Amino acid sequence: MVDPETEYDKLYRYCYYRTRSRETAEDLTQEAFARFWEKGGKEQIGYLYTIARNLCIDECRKNAPFPLPEDAAMPGPEEQTLRRVGVQKALAALPEEDRELLLLRYDSGLAVGAIGSMLGLSRFAVYRRLSGASRQFETNLKKEGIL
Repeated sequence: MVDPETEYDKLYRYCYYRTRSRETAEDLTQEAFARFWEKGGKEQIGYLYTIARNLCIDECRKNAPFPLPEDAAMPGPEEQTLRRVGVQKALAALPEEDRELLLLRYDSGLAVGAIGSMLGLSRFAVYRRLSGASRQFETNLKKEGIL
């Protein structure tokens, strides 16, 4: 059973990452939960993310891609800001599918099985893709001087 209190923030971050708009992410998160509960809310958590993913895709198709806002970096010491920019560049250099996999696994904390059912992949395929995406991300971080 999905606990809305624990999953709301994770799902919101996922939608925000995909849309780069706070208002849109809030709307899509609420819509995903509404559709999930309409179906009885008894599905696996991967189903909730599948709904959100499809809503984000539809939203992105309706609108042109959003550029990163100038104030995207959180205020703080210059070094932290430079580090964040480097991490953003390293992520941006990855293919969209790899960024999404890393986000679902490490930011949202979804299990490999849930990611696999969401994307129509076997657990082995998810592990393999995550491994490749992680290696490439690490290489990108080294290029940016983060590691």
